[in-house]
Amino acid sequence: MKDLKERFESLPDPLSVKEVSGFLRCHENTVVRWISSGKLEACQPAGKGGSIRIEKSALAHKIFKDGMNG
Repeated sequence: MKDLKERFESLPDPLSVKEVSGFLRCHENTVVRWISSGKLEACQPAGKGGSIRIEKSALAHKIFKDGMNG
């Protein structure tokens, strides 16, 4: 079983909401709530209605600096 660092490094950049939720083993709605509340930085390159993308650096900040409850 890969450790967290290996799993994180193998992720694509940027990530979809589905990829983030799969990595963190949480519901996609949880990831969307973090984004909506400003707890996780993301963008929608195609504008409203387009797919949401999360940079690995933003995810790393959420996991390692703020913690999962922050």
